[in-house]
Amino acid sequence: MKTNHVFRATFERYVLEHPDATYRDIAAAFKITTDRVSKCITKWKLPRPKLVVPRYDKQKILEYLSSHPDTSYQEVKDVFGCQRKTVYHVIKDNNLPKLKHPSSKYNRDEIESYLLDHPMADYHDLARVFRGSPGGVRNALIRFGLIDVEPHPPTKYDKDALEEWIKDHPEATYAQIARAFKRTHQQMYYAVHKYKLPALRHSAHKMRPESLSSYISSHPQATAKEMALHFGCEISYVRKLLKKQNISYRYNFKTKHQCADFERYLLDHPNATNRDV
Repeated sequence: MKTNHVFRATFERYVLEHPDATYRDIAAAFKITTDRVSKCITKWKLPRPKLVVPRYDKQKILEYLSSHPDTSYQEVKDVFGCQRKTVYHVIKDNNLPKLKHPSSKYNRDEIESYLLDHPMADYHDLARVFRGSPGGVRNALIRFGLIDVEPHPPTKYDKDALEEWIKDHPEATYAQIARAFKRTHQQMYYAVHKYKLPALRHSAHKMRPESLSSYISSHPQATAKEMALHFGCEISYVRKLLKKQNISYRYNFKTKHQCADFERYLLDHPNATNRDV
């Protein structure tokens, strides 16, 4: 902590001239943090200032609770500027009956009048006005019957649809059923096991090296992506099998110029390997 002699002299003079000042008062006067105030006082061996004096008195809270039996925790908190935990402790230490939580801080008449004056207001606007959250405002509107809740859309992989699809495709893989229902492999795997349906084959079990070789012989210009779509597996698995069998395949180029350059390179270098390319 670097300080100059001017700051130290000013700081010491302020602390000595204001013995009733708190840490917050000193921090506000010098525009520093209370942590730095504490470090300066310890380093320069100055008298310790007073701690923050609370703005509330527990005896006054007791008097307020006795004169307002129907009050709530939030009202006591707003009146005395304390935390709800303080109110809880005061009530517990003095064996007082617990206060009732307000049933709802949203009033239907107030919300209706506000919506009539502001027809384009959304949940966030209502939350700012009524000091709540967008979710709480939405639940209040549903409870008051001011909005209609749309039912959740039916799931795309309910039990009957899954069972019918698996019966029509007994040799299908999880990749194929995931594409059919527009879900991921993991979601379809959990759905099949949840409904206790016959387990499907994984992608790696369907594509064999011999079937891949026969497909390449009949489709010499096929790319790895086209092979993966044909066999219903991942592109990485296709490339792994191609690498094991030392088979060169056509890359999936984005433009025609890239494809033409690649073919021209292969014609000029017939002995080039995959690594050279």
